[in-house]
Amino acid sequence: MDAGIDKERYLKYFNGKSTGFAIKIKSANKYKEAICPYLQYPNFVAPQSFMYIG
Repeated sequence: MDAGIDKERYLKYFNGKSTGFAIKIKSANKYKEAICPYLQYPNFVAPQSFMYIG
């Protein structure tokens, strides 16, 4: 698994759905210190399904 989810879980999650969306991240930068997205972005709403990648 080089993403937040492996292919099997991805396919199972979207099984039976007529429409689905996923985001493929090409590259990412790791912060030296964690940030709180609710403080950084006042209108932040966490996605329905997400995973922290560390």
